[in-house]
Amino acid sequence: MSTISKILNRVNITNFQTEYAINYNQFKNAITEKANDPSYRILCNFARGPLFFCDQGTLFILIRLGFWYSFRSLLNGHWSPIIGYLELENVVVILDTNNKYGTYLVSLDRLWEACATCDFGNLSLFSKPSVRGIIIVEL
Repeated sequence: MSTISKILNRVNITNFQTEYAINYNQFKNAITEKANDPSYRILCNFARGPLFFCDQGTLFILIRLGFWYSFRSLLNGHWSPIIGYLELENVVVILDTNNKYGTYLVSLDRLWEACATCDFGNLSLFSKPSVRGIIIVEL
């Protein structure tokens, strides 16, 4: 998260808010209030595993069984913009930066599960896992 914040500062985007280690209600309020507002952009950091495949606990079991390299990419952080929120369906529109996934809808609850994970992708023996979150940029 701090790397993205530094990049935004370098390109003179000074009116942004970094939200990490937030609870579900704070996450939901940020998405529902700002995702459809043309004066805001929301960048979201999430793990693909909980979003598309299985929960983080199941991934840890598979890792313990020796499948670390197969599932490592599912635990790594992934940044994509949120381009809308459909209130009646309670789904978020994600414009995935990986063109293999394209644009898709995901329930707000499922996206929260994918964001409320730790990033173990760059974990070393002496470091703590990174916390995921969202960045809200006001234009």
